[in-house]
Amino acid sequence: MGGVEHYISAILETLLDRGHELAFWRQTHGPENRNVIPAAVRIPIWDSSELGLDRSLAALRRWQPDIIYCQLIPDPATEAKILEVAPSVFFAHDYHGTCISGGKATHFPVLQPCTRRFGPACLGHFYLRRCGGKNPITMVQDYRLNVQRLRLLTQYNQVITHSIHLAEEYKKHGIPCGRVRFFASGSKLQEGSTAPPWTPRPRWHFLMLGRMLATKGGSLFLNSLPRIANQTSRPIAVTIAGDGPSRARWESKAKRVERQCSNVEIKFPGWLSGIEREDALSDADLLVLPSVWPEPFGMVGLEAGLRGVPAAGFRVGGIPDWLNDGVNGALAPANPPSPEGLADAILRCISTESAYRTLRDAAFGMAKSVNVQLHCDDLVDVFERVLAKSATVSAT
Repeated sequence: MGGVEHYISAILETLLDRGHELAFWRQTHGPENRNVIPAAVRIPIWDSSELGLDRSLAALRRWQPDIIYCQLIPDPATEAKILEVAPSVFFAHDYHGTCISGGKATHFPVLQPCTRRFGPACLGHFYLRRCGGKNPITMVQDYRLNVQRLRLLTQYNQVITHSIHLAEEYKKHGIPCGRVRFFASGSKLQEGSTAPPWTPRPRWHFLMLGRMLATKGGSLFLNSLPRIANQTSRPIAVTIAGDGPSRARWESKAKRVERQCSNVEIKFPGWLSGIEREDALSDADLLVLPSVWPEPFGMVGLEAGLRGVPAAGFRVGGIPDWLNDGVNGALAPANPPSPEGLADAILRCISTESAYRTLRDAAFGMAKSVNVQLHCDDLVDVFERVLAKSATVSAT
């Protein structure tokens, strides 16, 4: 499952355990090799791709929901019909409606986050700044799609998100956006639990997880390794887990780095899931998030923190919401991002064993302080306020 599916799975289970009555409406289903959301088997499900739009919407109306909690509906026309059913809340996981490509980064003259307000001027910058693909028809289609999406967001009773950065992004576009406390998926800590023990090892292990795209910063990370290798006495093991269009280019660059630095070993195991992912996070000494794309939140940082693993990354997007420089890791400058800046941030994390232990404890404390129960407390509060306001409007 991807991040949104993990999120839906976690809140379904929590809200069901609290006694709420839930149902699940989806526009599409697939691909077939993706895992099923476990809690979904316990509730009514209507699939528009199987039942057809009219039948699935009719079933939803008969169920008479008090509130619709929408994550993402690909088709704006379908979304508009959903909004007619009941008061609705939208959760913004990314730059939905605020970017032509969704990448929110420019590739020229250097790769860096984009701070531009979405609008007609973006069409003029799309090729100049190399924001996305080269097909002008697709560019215009995607622009119109996001214009529709942004317009639909004004029809929701409430838009919420998980980071200060994303909330400000939507406010910049005229969409009032609230924040809720977020959590690391799969985290169920016992009260009073402490950070996992750490014993120094002969080598440092750096871990990068995620889809392999240029904007995820893998090249910047690889280019930072010679500087790190020259300034640390321990060998360095690097795991870059995931897959995507940049993988072959990164693997080629990794081989050059290994030839240049005899004390650096780099592995590309592909996608990790289940116990493999757990083991990789637990075995890592440092999570590296070299993303140039302004990550809306970067939940993997909290997942690493639950295992006492600090993080280093660029000061972009929602990452500074949970990554406090010098506290539970280190932030590198991002204007523009550079291998040297990332290398210095990583080196600050591993400068001394005592400093590193302090970062580990703080990383665990940060991740432990947020959980799905607190998130659902915030959600229920949002839902109740929306329903109360809708009832008042209806009464007048």
